[in-house]
Amino acid sequence: MSIRIRNLDLSPGNKPLFTRLRADFHKGKIHALCGPNGSGKSLLLDAIAGIRQQYPEQIMWESSALLPDQVAYAEQRARLYNNMTGRDYLKFLGVYHGGLSDELLEAFALPFELSLDTYSFAMLRQLQLIGALAEDKPVTLLDEPFAGMDAAATDTIKRLLRSYVNPHHVILLSVSQQSDVQDCCDTIHFLRQDKLEDPLLLHTSVYS
Repeated sequence: MSIRIRNLDLSPGNKPLFTRLRADFHKGKIHALCGPNGSGKSLLLDAIAGIRQQYPEQIMWESSALLPDQVAYAEQRARLYNNMTGRDYLKFLGVYHGGLSDELLEAFALPFELSLDTYSFAMLRQLQLIGALAEDKPVTLLDEPFAGMDAAATDTIKRLLRSYVNPHHVILLSVSQQSDVQDCCDTIHFLRQDKLEDPLLLHTSVYS
């Protein structure tokens, strides 16, 4: 067991979306939340990360409440400061020295010395992904990590995910299409009609 969700209610704008939601996301695996736009994928990731509110009794890490400092989160709504450089952003996360491997530094050939206002949308998302993986938290959340990526960047992201999953770590990402993650995820959890369906098990990682 790893992330354990029980009896979670989420009501954005006072409109019930999830009622008494239950889910388990096990360590050593790459999990995907799959559903159309508006199905609640980002809302659920925000809840797990404790962005707007924490749920200490509903969202657990093992037998204790999951805390925000146990989570690295690359949100789709990038909140980056244009006056920062890529290097500044990674220093802000505390990963530029020590936590940043050559594999991550060289993954997308990003110009870390340039200001973020020169980065494209895809480059900003790649920087967020590098930062989230380098933080090496027990839980890594990636909201629509393939959005805006070309085929080469998509392949690089999948390679990095497979490289960074480990038996003490949960990687959970959101996607709109099952085909985006069928070759890189161990488990796909489908969001349909305000419910999280029984997961599709693919068993691609080396960890059980």
